[in-house]
Amino acid sequence: MTTIRNATVKDAASIARVHVDSWRTTYKGIINQSYLDQLCYEEKEKIWRAYFHKDTGLPIRNDTALIVATCDNEVVGFVTGGPERKKAGIDAELYAIYLRDTYQRQGIGQRLLSSLITELEKCGNSLKNMLIRVIPDNRHDAFYRKLGAVDDHEVTFQLSGQTLTEVALRWDDIPRLKQLCSS
Repeated sequence: MTTIRNATVKDAASIARVHVDSWRTTYKGIINQSYLDQLCYEEKEKIWRAYFHKDTGLPIRNDTALIVATCDNEVVGFVTGGPERKKAGIDAELYAIYLRDTYQRQGIGQRLLSSLITELEKCGNSLKNMLIRVIPDNRHDAFYRKLGAVDDHEVTFQLSGQTLTEVALRWDDIPRLKQLCSS
């Protein structure tokens, strides 16, 4: 049975493993293999530990959420989001959502996304719309579109000497998104 809960600082290493492993499978053949090979669990763990106060273990920001999916007490996926970081007029951003391959297509991603929306609403965020930025051509792009995301804009960026395209997808009806996540 899969449990969805708010992450704690104790989850940082497990989140890092899911993050790195998911990048290696999701972006294989899209992002240069040399970049994927150099991804490091320890470096990602430092980044995820920095999400929490070192003294209290609570999240540093009260307007973001980091939620994990666990199965048999093992973190198998996570989602994080908060205020939109780059575009005016957008209330929230889904920063990242990753699941181990063996746990995909079981509704866990939808449960994580629904929980993220609920947590962001609890933080006092007024959610009329939300954005996620994706690198197209990965096999998970359809997940967002199935849940009603539409194209917003696109940019190119450099990653380790490679030019990549990033597409921003937008949801304009958060209650409908939550309903789709529940079905």
